[in-house]
Amino acid sequence: MEPPSIDDEPTNVLEPAGEDIQFTATVTGEETTLEWRRDGLTIPLSDLRISGIDTAILSIMNIAAGDEGSYRLTVSNNAATIMSVTVTLTIRKSYL
Repeated sequence: MEPPSIDDEPTNVLEPAGEDIQFTATVTGEETTLEWRRDGLTIPLSDLRISGIDTAILSIMNIAAGDEGSYRLTVSNNAATIMSVTVTLTIRKSYL
């Protein structure tokens, strides 16, 4: 079995609160398991605004201050475990 690879890395996101965002990676490999983490911790499945925790595309609807942080994708199979670059979600402040 070939080890997995991340061919296209996710990128940082800077958006105002209330927007919908995505972190996207392109992953190749056989029988891979994927998991996104925020600040090194598992993202809770109970947050229904967040989808794709176990896919190459992490989507967050209606972003808020609590979503800010560092995100990283872990990809593994029986051959290896690899991680994407760490990317950040920053809430852009709006000035009225």
